[in-house]
Amino acid sequence: MHFLSSIAFFVYPAIWAYFTRALANAKTVLLGLCINMLSFLVLTTVSSGWVMLASIPFIALGSMASPALSALMSQTTDDNQQGELQGLLASVDTIGMFLPPILMTQSFSYFISPNAPIYLPGAPFYLSMALIGIYIVIFLSANKPANNDHPL
Repeated sequence: MHFLSSIAFFVYPAIWAYFTRALANAKTVLLGLCINMLSFLVLTTVSSGWVMLASIPFIALGSMASPALSALMSQTTDDNQQGELQGLLASVDTIGMFLPPILMTQSFSYFISPNAPIYLPGAPFYLSMALIGIYIVIFLSANKPANNDHPL
């Protein structure tokens, strides 16, 4: 996991800057979220370590969604509310650090147990894909363009 974080560290400044210039922030958010969904699909089918290692650069591309979303929110927030926005983002990040491990370990535990309707060790990744799908629907329905930076 540290290796993936290291790759993402280099993706943020290099790739994110390219995509935000080429696509604008909203489309970069959507692209990053779609890459994340595809990455989770890949992770559900991984059967060997080398496949996982080979997919890390692609998986790291999904990390561009977060800074693009932060930039988009910052652009649509008044100057006198930037501190509140940063506080909100810090709070959401905190929730995102403790809630997903609980959800993912519980879904994994359930779907590998004898009581599960099907044996599905990739359940946490499917759950992640579903949550990202909901996130995309919410993002698209927000419909708040900033400087013609509309998701569509």
